[in-house]
Amino acid sequence: MGERARFVGGSFLEPLPTGYDVLLVSRVLTDWPDEDAVRILRRCAEAVAPDGRVLGSRCWPGRNTRRTTRRSTCSR
Repeated sequence: MGERARFVGGSFLEPLPTGYDVLLVSRVLTDWPDEDAVRILRRCAEAVAPDGRVLGSRCWPGRNTRRTTRRSTCSR
């Protein structure tokens, strides 16, 4: 999987690198107001290949998470 996946830093509110089959947005959208979350999703949709997918993920507080200052962090 290492050759097929990579982490890319940057701002979701700026144009993203293009041509990806899948973009995973993890623990991001709930930290932003609705208008900005829509902008983030639009940027992601612009960046994926024509038949690509944007996936969203969120870790909800529960027995398998630990609290940090503002957000929940997944742990196994």
